[in-house]
Amino acid sequence: KDRGIIKINLTCLDSTLQNMINSFVMSMQTEPRRIFLTSATICSYDYSKLFLGNVKPINIAFGTGGDPLNTNSKMLILADNKKYNAIGDRSRHNRKAEIVSRVIEILECYGNENCLIVAVNIREARELERALTEAGKTHEVTYYKSPSMMGVTANERVMIAVGIAHKPSNAFDAVSKDAANSKVLLNEAVHCDTWQAWSRIKDPNGKEESLVFALGCCVEDCRNVVKWGFN
Repeated sequence: KDRGIIKINLTCLDSTLQNMINSFVMSMQTEPRRIFLTSATICSYDYSKLFLGNVKPINIAFGTGGDPLNTNSKMLILADNKKYNAIGDRSRHNRKAEIVSRVIEILECYGNENCLIVAVNIREARELERALTEAGKTHEVTYYKSPSMMGVTANERVMIAVGIAHKPSNAFDAVSKDAANSKVLLNEAVHCDTWQAWSRIKDPNGKEESLVFALGCCVEDCRNVVKWGFN
């Protein structure tokens, strides 16, 4: 109880998906095989659990920095000089009018059809959608980890990201051995989900330029999001 109010934190683990992946990878190991696990955002998960005898996988990066078609060279991320928070005076909710004004300015500069807008979660996405419509600038707003943000290409080459993929600070407490481990998993999830979304607007062939307006994201936030690699 918190001041007489019962509060419940619920953590839902997708153990079924994990078990299916384990079962599938294990079933391929009844005879000698080479198995490639590929990802643009490999985190600190212990992948040796997927192999018989706890064989440690070998880390390989294809191309310079793991970017064989040099797509990142065509991508520009513009950090913000201010931060928006989840609560308080500088919350995204309380600064909604300012955010809407900035979003409309970018839309009018680059065109509705070439811009993709992403919010922190589905609730904030719907709230921003309504605010844009009320301001006379109707435009769809998606959110981090939505079906359109995970591993699919986009026709747009300009993204307006209102914040990064923040999650509650205790989101991984239930699956961590201590506070330090929980924080590592939290940071990895935030950076991973953000980078997956921002990467949607990149040209897969590395020819067209792409642009991310990271509203409410300081230079440090953006730098952490894009720093991927072993160790």
